[in-house]
Amino acid sequence: MTPSTTDRHTALNSCRTFKDKNVTIGYEVSYDNNPGIRVVQNILKKTIREGRIVVLCAPKVDRRMIILEAHDMGMTNGDYVFYTVEMLPDEDVISAEETYLGDDGRNEDARKAFEAVFHMSLAALTASEVDDFTIEVAKRLEDPPWSMTLPPDTKGNKYAAFLHDAMILYILAVNDTVSDKKDYRNGAIMLEAIANKFFKGISGNVLIDEYGDREPDYWITDLQENGAFEKIAEVVNLDDGSRMATVSFTVNGLISSL
Repeated sequence: MTPSTTDRHTALNSCRTFKDKNVTIGYEVSYDNNPGIRVVQNILKKTIREGRIVVLCAPKVDRRMIILEAHDMGMTNGDYVFYTVEMLPDEDVISAEETYLGDDGRNEDARKAFEAVFHMSLAALTASEVDDFTIEVAKRLEDPPWSMTLPPDTKGNKYAAFLHDAMILYILAVNDTVSDKKDYRNGAIMLEAIANKFFKGISGNVLIDEYGDREPDYWITDLQENGAFEKIAEVVNLDDGSRMATVSFTVNGLISSL
């Protein structure tokens, strides 16, 4: 289920990955922003008939409303598993405010409902290199041609690191294209040059797949007794260009990893 342009792009990439891995998708649906309860109920009724694993690419307010409605329809008792997808968290632990808390008086219902949810997101940018970069971004804004006056301790936007790495990727592709005596103004040629690139960027190891999309570092988090979603699995790009998946689990109070 997906609404907005950004979420639809995420959903389309997810669907393509599933199909590439020979995973059958029983039901795909998109909806306009701010769907009514009846629309959500109809979607969930069809979901009950078609599948058991639900991937939900939607903003927070819609996620909570959809999961609560699924809870009211008896879909959060263990027969169904929900994966919610988000972009970039600020910290390693994702708070209740970012996931299931609302202002409708149903927070306890929402907490119970979200026990059926695995929350997926890009890995938070917590490396010191990223912090140094965002500080430098703010400092540069005080120089010409911007000459901005900023409050002390101002940092650049957390997505600035991704923009930086996108420009590096573009430059690498232009260099390769020009070296091969091809036209860097041709989008198809540039996409071919971008595919399968790998380099170390500010935002981490940048690995581009055969479609020209970045293979991200990402986390899967699960609701804990303290009310926060904490990391139970992650997939990261290693320095040699390979990818590694790690799963953590608790046995007798001890955290182990695979």
